Amino acid sequence: MTLNATRRQFLVGTALVASATAFPAFAQDKPKLRFSAVFSEQDIRAEMMKKFADAIKDDFTFEGYYGGNLFKQGTELVAMQRGNLEMGNIAPQDVSKQIPAWSIVTA
Repeated sequence: MTLNATRRQFLVGTALVASATAFPAFAQDKPKLRFSAVFSEQDIRAEMMKKFADAIKDDFTFEGYYGGNLFKQGTELVAMQRGNLEMGNIAPQDVSKQIPAWSIVTA
């Protein structure tokens, strides 16, 4: 069995492969980072998160939810485990409810 490929077929095939591999890079949106916290938007920690959002704005879309507007206190960890939340201000006691060995940190 012999394979006879012309130069034109090779160039067309190479161009198709190159365009197919480069195309997904243009189609992707910036990843969304949702942050949930129970502290208010006037809290010093909220100011820190706003500075963090400014620092990553070129690569990520940051959405900050303060005052427990998105998730109540104690439910952030479960939301993260289910993929409904990317970031949260989680108390160590809430982590120890899911991972009992973590309670050594909360003592």
